Amino acid sequence: MTTRTVQSGGSVTIPCSYSDPGKPDEDVRVIWGETDQQLCSSTAAENTIISHSGNVTEKYKGRLYREKDPNRNRTEYITITGLEPTDGPRFCCQLYDIRYGNVFKNSRLGTLLQFPGTEDITQLDEVMAVSREQGIIPCYYSKDISDITKVTWYFADRESHHCTHIPIHEWSNARQYGRYSLVNFTQDISLHIHRLHVNNERSYCCVISTARATLKSKQFTRLVVA
Repeated sequence: MTTRTVQSGGSVTIPCSYSDPGKPDEDVRVIWGETDQQLCSSTAAENTIISHSGNVTEKYKGRLYREKDPNRNRTEYITITGLEPTDGPRFCCQLYDIRYGNVFKNSRLGTLLQFPGTEDITQLDEVMAVSREQGIIPCYYSKDISDITKVTWYFADRESHHCTHIPIHEWSNARQYGRYSLVNFTQDISLHIHRLHVNNERSYCCVISTARATLKSKQFTRLVVA
């Protein structure tokens, strides 16, 4: 689960599931870390919040708990209570080999926490559409949408999950470019794709500008065209 909307003071449960690790299950442990980067990586181990032995870092002591799913093998959860805006914001799980004492697998996207009241933009993880019809890729802004002065949609790299420097088009009004347009520049900054084609099956990211800042979505939408 890549994105969760949470409340300060509330709680969240984050799952981590993995397939056959290629090692005996008794040798595998899950460790958890946090990062402020767009992706999880091996550096998350430097920000470990709960180790393979169950030691919880000082920041989360008394409010972080782990448990295994009793109904599913190779699935573990952490629950964090008393959430604070400084938590995370991205939580990553890693697989640790206790026999050799090393991490051998990292989650890539992890789970991103988003707190209301912060200025950010949000996208869905995946949208499905039908070829030759029309598709909409939502982009949600947490503040007053009338503050937006410019919207740019980009293609995202599916492998690295980074927003590329290849803009689809830039809008500062309601104009349509080819098969691409915004649903409504003053009300809805979602991307409208007309006459979908299988070549549109890509990943997309939304970037907006206001008088205060330029904001880039921290997750991207993969469009699946049937």
